[in-house]
Amino acid sequence: IHGSAKDDDVVLYGQDIHFKDEVIALIIKTAEVDAMMFAREVKISSYAYSAMFTVLFAVIINFVMHIRLKSVDMATSLKSVE
Repeated sequence: IHGSAKDDDVVLYGQDIHFKDEVIALIIKTAEVDAMMFAREVKISSYAYSAMFTVLFAVIINFVMHIRLKSVDMATSLKSVE
């Protein structure tokens, strides 16, 4: 079906992806300096590593905060003057 909203959405979606690639390439080229170069491609393993580090960081922070919050006497903290 030509001229329908679905055809226009696909074309706009394709142009949007192309525009995003150009913006990302511009940001990477602008941020590069002579002493440091950035990879132009993002591998699937990069997403896995970032997810793994995020979860690991959250677990460590939650564990530390759980231990610290267990030592707080909630009844006393509610009685304190604000």
